[in-house]
Amino acid sequence: MALKQACAIDVRDKHGHTLLFNAAMGVNQVLVEELIALGANVNDADQLGWTPLHAAVSRGDVEMTKFLLKCGADIRVAVKDDAPWDVDWPPRQDYSNVAIKTLHLALLSHLETAHPRPLQLLRLLLRSSMDKQVVSTPIEQAFGFTQNVHYIREGESLKEAIEMAELLVQRGAAVGDVALNLTLEQIAQFEGHEELWEALRQGVKGSKGSADDE
Repeated sequence: MALKQACAIDVRDKHGHTLLFNAAMGVNQVLVEELIALGANVNDADQLGWTPLHAAVSRGDVEMTKFLLKCGADIRVAVKDDAPWDVDWPPRQDYSNVAIKTLHLALLSHLETAHPRPLQLLRLLLRSSMDKQVVSTPIEQAFGFTQNVHYIREGESLKEAIEMAELLVQRGAAVGDVALNLTLEQIAQFEGHEELWEALRQGVKGSKGSADDE
């Protein structure tokens, strides 16, 4: 009630974020529920397009993501950077052609959280997604490969990565040449996932063919 009386529900901080966004980023489920009950806009975005849903997904918070989706959060909204807007504005780079989807952030969430559950988060988002964003989702992120760094996934983490890649490929995600970045030890873990491995092999052939045509 104090928040409502103070008219602070949709007030922005110096970074352009509302209380709801900060509550989602801070993994404060109780405050998120209270703010939405008081009328906070669940789809309010900063200048890079980040909404409370993106905050929850980037933190790997499955329960909060589920709650925000139930409250009408739009999974189709893309962001312009893999981090929310801050005081460094205007940006030093051109974001006009950048579109990072919610699924991308889910795949990267394991890099930012101490107790990641990207597979569970991915399944939730895929069940909620009705658009074509899966097709543009780079499956190399499932294996921990980013533009600048390769995060080593092994053991249970690698098994989860294989399952995530399988889900994405089944939904039409492009394969590319991700197999070239896998070690022999990682490849050995594809036992029982032969269809996925064959898709990865064909992706390498396709990439080589495209390179030869140029």
